[in-house]
Amino acid sequence: MGQTPGVTLPKQINLAATDWCPYACEHPADQKPGIVHEYLTQLFAAQGITLNIQFFPWSRAIEEANKGRVDGLLTAVYAEAPDLILPTRLPWHMACASSPRNIQVGSIKGSAAYSRLTWP
Repeated sequence: MGQTPGVTLPKQINLAATDWCPYACEHPADQKPGIVHEYLTQLFAAQGITLNIQFFPWSRAIEEANKGRVDGLLTAVYAEAPDLILPTRLPWHMACASSPRNIQVGSIKGSAAYSRLTWP
C-alpha cells in the first residue's frame, strides 16, 4: 500500500465494531482479536497508523459512524449502513492464476453480503 503524494495520513483511525468472532472479537479467549481486526491493524501499522476498535451492539456501532463519533465501521455492508460511504465494486470477483476451483468463500446465509454473492 503506497501513499499518494501530497496526502497526509491520519495518526489514528477509530472504527466501531460488534463482537463478531472470528472477524472481530471483543473478549477473545485465545487473545486473538479476530482476522479482520488483525489484518487491518497490521495493514495500517505498516503506514504508521494506529487502529483503534471500539465495540458496541451493531445498531449502536452504525449510529456512532453515522454521527461521526468514529471514523467508520470495521465490517459493514451497504444494506446495513446505507448512509455510509462504501466501496461500489460489488459484487466482487476473485481471480487466481492457479487452481481457481480450489478457492472457498464463506458468508453467513441471510446476511447482506450473502445476498450479493452469485453461485455457479
